[in-house]
Amino acid sequence: MFPFSYKEFLAFFKLDAGPESLSDYLGKGGFPEYLKTGNDDILLQLQSDILHRDIAVRYGIRDVSSLRRLFVYLVSNPAQLFSPSKLTSIVGVKSPTTVLEYISYLESSYLIQLLPCFAWSVKAQSLAPKKNYIIDTGIIKTGSVSFSGNLGVLLENFVYNILRSKTTDIFYFSGKNGGECDFIVSPHEKPSCIQVCWELTPENQDREIKGALDAMNFFNIDTGTIITYNTEDIILTEGKRIDVIPAWRYELA
Repeated sequence: MFPFSYKEFLAFFKLDAGPESLSDYLGKGGFPEYLKTGNDDILLQLQSDILHRDIAVRYGIRDVSSLRRLFVYLVSNPAQLFSPSKLTSIVGVKSPTTVLEYISYLESSYLIQLLPCFAWSVKAQSLAPKKNYIIDTGIIKTGSVSFSGNLGVLLENFVYNILRSKTTDIFYFSGKNGGECDFIVSPHEKPSCIQVCWELTPENQDREIKGALDAMNFFNIDTGTIITYNTEDIILTEGKRIDVIPAWRYELA
């Protein structure tokens, strides 16, 4: 069973949409059995069952500890770029090919999803680092050993899961001018550029806007979106419009 979406979470607990219920959802996730009890052991057992029964037994993996180390690393670093070659020492295997195999198994089990970098060339796309997202924020909270509690990362993972429920045509964008945009949806048809941050501050506002603008300019579109925890605004700059939308309202729109 897939975890509840935020909308389903609201219905389950009979809550209203808003920053408080979103914060609650980001902390608990959406697995129904866990939500009924709040017992972390349920999520921990779910992860263990998938790693052992659905992956190790199915694919004949004897070194389950290396598979678990990879899973814990990915869960502890959601919404981050990674390179298989750099994970070999962390996982404790000799070949990046083994890391890639393990990752494909984790994807097949729906525990994680990988997001490619957008490029017109399929080869360039395949060579670029990918970003890692987790199926449920509750798993991030319980399966991680070193998650920093970065709320912006949880919010980005939340937005990814919303987008992924609607389409597989999603990428991240890395521009030549240094700007990065978290999500590009349907780039070959009707591109939309979406940036995610917990809040816009004097310290990060220029960077977040630049990332969105670089992507919008690349795809030649006039509107973009920045999703935050609880900010609503309209930014007009360089002849373009960026809508700032609260995340709790985004899924319900």
